[in-house]
Amino acid sequence: KAKRKTQMRLKARTKLKDSKALSKIKTFSTLKEDEVNEIIECMDHIVRFKGDLICRQHDPSDSFYIIVKGSASVTVNVEKKDEEKNIDKGDKDVDEDVDEEEKKPEQEEVAKIETLGFFGEGALIAGNEPELRTATVTVSSEKCVLLRLKRLNFLKLMETNTTFTRTEENTEGDDNKSIIEQIKET
Repeated sequence: KAKRKTQMRLKARTKLKDSKALSKIKTFSTLKEDEVNEIIECMDHIVRFKGDLICRQHDPSDSFYIIVKGSASVTVNVEKKDEEKNIDKGDKDVDEDVDEEEKKPEQEEVAKIETLGFFGEGALIAGNEPELRTATVTVSSEKCVLLRLKRLNFLKLMETNTTFTRTEENTEGDDNKSIIEQIKET
């Protein structure tokens, strides 16, 4: 089982490397191929199935995701108007046993993310306090294979690997800035 899991992780990473999809993302566009490959090597392999949540709106944003195979639906909470809630504010005998389904906010689909699509790149460069997710992402295909880069792993890579802390390769333009500074600007 462990061998199969390792093979699936390697296959997913190879597909992402071969596609050069990460280099096409504006956040990573200034990185060299070997730097992009190092980032991919730090990514976790995840498999989710239809209806599974990948992330929920308003939760802390601590990971960047790229879909290697499958698709996901992006939804946002829809605010209900007071008259739609059917709450009589003057009635003190309101039933406190509210159905769990009624507590969940209504969701409106705003996008679909397909194979080699991505989300959550802002989590990598957030300040000391993690940003909150702006949408809920749910698997819409039967199976979804993802690679996830956790913010802490990304920051460790930036700190420990001299490739990412280069600052004086070239004295002109963006090459004079560290990788992390370039990504923050992008």
